[in-house]
Amino acid sequence: MPIPRRSELDAVRTAGGADASRPSRTFGSGRRCATDGCDTALSMYNNDDHCWQHRTPEAFVNHVYRRPKSDQGHA
Repeated sequence: MPIPRRSELDAVRTAGGADASRPSRTFGSGRRCATDGCDTALSMYNNDDHCWQHRTPEAFVNHVYRRPKSDQGHA
């Protein structure tokens, strides 16, 4: 008995689960960065009024896991 072939679309998986079929939010097309003198076009998926260069920086915490010295496996 032959194995049925799957189409390429059947094999695609998303992290969104059941919500993956919901369209992405958009924020209008033809928008430009709000900073004076900046003519950068903003993506319709970017909900900010500024481009990445002129956005207000956000705090970012980078959690790094370090193994305890006793757990490093030195002989």
